[in-house]
Amino acid sequence: MVALTDVSIVNNTSSKSFRFRAVGPFKNKKFQPSIDIPLANTSAANRIIFRLSGQQQDVNFQFTLFDDGDDVSDGDSIVTVAQQIDYLMNTIFSEEFDDTWTLSQGKHFATPISGAIDTIDLDQQVGAGTVLTGTFIFKRGRLGGA
Repeated sequence: MVALTDVSIVNNTSSKSFRFRAVGPFKNKKFQPSIDIPLANTSAANRIIFRLSGQQQDVNFQFTLFDDGDDVSDGDSIVTVAQQIDYLMNTIFSEEFDDTWTLSQGKHFATPISGAIDTIDLDQQVGAGTVLTGTFIFKRGRLGGA
């Protein structure tokens, strides 16, 4: 895995932040869902395509947690792997359903994007407490019903 530059996420209400380091494959997927209907006895060019919704954008990347003495929270002294796991799973990805976030990564976005955390998936292997990898999924947009 080749590490790219850091990715930062900041809570738009509490200003709590986390800096993902050693970010690997970075996927920025933007799409417009559609339903297609191929008509009988016609070519592909005659297929009817319906777009019933707007655009969607998901950001997905892999990251690594490790203890090198660097505070990844920019102020809360989150340094060890255990602290990073706890902070990610309980402070950053809390039970608050109406939290919105700003995701920044200069190499892939000219300006930061806002949205919500969808998934944090940590690959915790037995005996590997000093370095952990994980996957982060972020959905761009505004929360409805919050």
